[in-house]
Amino acid sequence: MLQRIASAAVICAALCATANAQVTTYGTACHDNGGTAPALASSLFGAPIGGSNLTISVSGGVPNSSFLLFLGLAQANLPLGYGCDLLMPSIVANIGLPLDPGGALSFAAPLPSVPFTFSFTMQAFCLDASTQLGASSTNGVQVTLNPNPVPAGLVINEVDYDQPNTDTTEFIEILNPTASTISLNGISLALVNGSNNASYQVLDLSPLGSLVPGEYLVVGQAGALAMVLGGTKTLLLPVVSGGTVQNGAPDGIALVDMINATLIDALSYEGSMTAVTITGVAGTFNLVEGTATTFSDSTPFTNSMIRFPNGSDSNDASADWWLSALPSPGGVNTP
Repeated sequence: MLQRIASAAVICAALCATANAQVTTYGTACHDNGGTAPALASSLFGAPIGGSNLTISVSGGVPNSSFLLFLGLAQANLPLGYGCDLLMPSIVANIGLPLDPGGALSFAAPLPSVPFTFSFTMQAFCLDASTQLGASSTNGVQVTLNPNPVPAGLVINEVDYDQPNTDTTEFIEILNPTASTISLNGISLALVNGSNNASYQVLDLSPLGSLVPGEYLVVGQAGALAMVLGGTKTLLLPVVSGGTVQNGAPDGIALVDMINATLIDALSYEGSMTAVTITGVAGTFNLVEGTATTFSDSTPFTNSMIRFPNGSDSNDASADWWLSALPSPGGVNTP
């Protein structure tokens, strides 16, 4: 039997999930000796589900008491005594951690990647060993997780624009994440200078033909192309007066349909670029999808900016873009 939950504790769950995840809080306040049930709250921040974390914070608990978190799928009613039932998941993880001397705790538990819609259930307890056996209150969050959004077209999937010391392995990776072959006819990759909001290099991708489903194209310096597996499409990034890939604050990258004067995908890094011009196509373009990402590929570390999960695109840069310590031109992104 579970021991009494610390009645004064407040448990908050900050859930990083896709914007269309459905969240339901549940719980029954059952008291063996009075008190108020702890509150378990959740909020959505728009980050991708796969690889995201469920951040749990506990405050106001009994110092040095235990915190239990049950994570799982599906549900079953479990009698707890004192007329209380727990909406219990089939266990995937059971995490037990001690609260600190102030009765507080904060930690993160990973959420699963999902190829299909399913329910993910969390049930939390603060246990106070000084009280009698039985349950005084229970709280939980049930989340309906939806698959990561599949983009309708090509995406800029990974960018490494800055390396320690001299930049010799800069690259931009383009991916076809769809189920159909996509022609590159009329498609250009534009590098945009944040100081004047104008392109400083525009590369025609038409000669490369097309990208089949799941195929990568890596545009980069020779050092980066040397890391790409054989058989992957590549294009050498020429050095121009504006450099290769500029280092931001801000700068941007755009994948453009030059025939129809439309933006296919874009990344504005180290700031927001919302009205840029691109040589060879009329009009201005907004390179920020949703909210600009705060991640940056800055030295002295070897990093790259990635879409994570690989190829996902929710049209919100702050959710889609992550920082990776493992640059992988022409390969699957990992944080």
